[in-house]
Amino acid sequence: WAVYHDDVDMTGLLVRSGANVNAENRYGVPPLSTASTNGNATIVGLLLDAGADPNETLEGGETVLMIAARTGSLEVVELLLAKDADPNAVERREQTALMWAAAEGHTPVVETLIDAGADVQAKLRSGFTPMFFAVREGHIEVALTLLEAGVDVNEVLRLQRERGTSPLLMAVRNGHFELAVALIDPFPESIRLGAELIAGAMAAVCAGIVLFLRFPAVFVRLWEGLAHWLPVRVRRRGGQLLENAATALSALKSPGMLLVMLAYSLLKWLSSGAMVWLSLLAFDTRISLPVSMIVIAVSAVALTVPSAPGFFGAMQAAYVFALLPFGVSREIALAASVLALVFPWLTVTLFGGVCFAATGLRYREVRAQAEQVRG
Repeated sequence: WAVYHDDVDMTGLLVRSGANVNAENRYGVPPLSTASTNGNATIVGLLLDAGADPNETLEGGETVLMIAARTGSLEVVELLLAKDADPNAVERREQTALMWAAAEGHTPVVETLIDAGADVQAKLRSGFTPMFFAVREGHIEVALTLLEAGVDVNEVLRLQRERGTSPLLMAVRNGHFELAVALIDPFPESIRLGAELIAGAMAAVCAGIVLFLRFPAVFVRLWEGLAHWLPVRVRRRGGQLLENAATALSALKSPGMLLVMLAYSLLKWLSSGAMVWLSLLAFDTRISLPVSMIVIAVSAVALTVPSAPGFFGAMQAAYVFALLPFGVSREIALAASVLALVFPWLTVTLFGGVCFAATGLRYREVRAQAEQVRG
């Protein structure tokens, strides 16, 4: 009772009088556990000096250190560790002191436990690690501390219900967007630099097209001036290509046609983004629409590189490159990219087959007609 009421003087008197510091109440709770719950470092020190067991456990296996980690009393945690409390002890649900501290957002306690040798990769049966506990509750400082300690930011849960969930995805699901940005921080320079280069290149191309539409003759003369050292045949061919391009793009001068093309492009991009989203959803992995659009943008760049028929290889590389920073595993990114390639091909092929059959034509007839045309 003296410990329960935080009575330091009475606790000291009882300890000096020889009271049993490891005695338990009818619920199996020793004085040290109660003092740790209260966060009273003075009483904890008195009990430890009098021989209280720093590794005492409750009925469910919860240690005194876990209690102190949960309440967030750094001084109590340090006292217990100084008396050789086990930082990696697990209770009945396999939860550790570090998991408790991470879940409650006690960054100083997390740092102290890590310094004492706490396992930052310890897992529950569900696959939850200290990182997942911190991310679920939105504790940014704790998450960054765990990252500095070597936690893999791309680790994913593999349970059926949460399969494929990464810390980043969990942060987004729970609305912790500032934390999500912080988790991406290990990759910021590469991602930002690549995005700036692509955006700059696209802006330059768009500006060039606008100027070309406005002053096509200037571009033709510029070509003739710069290509004077080329053979006449090549110069003429280049000039013809520029003139043809100006004619083909002249439709964009019409505001109505421009709006139609922009609307079509937007619809195409949105449908492609939806396809990426659905392909990942097939593997129990959810991403946002902006992330889907990033995948499409990276894929568009990748498809300009020579690749195998059907863009196999280039598409897979694009998906992995675009999705890894957002916490999607390499395996799931590869599987989704294959699905995104095969499903449209399969549906178009089946639809074409149905249309072909509906016309009443036969393959032999079509082939014979083609040979006649070639002949």
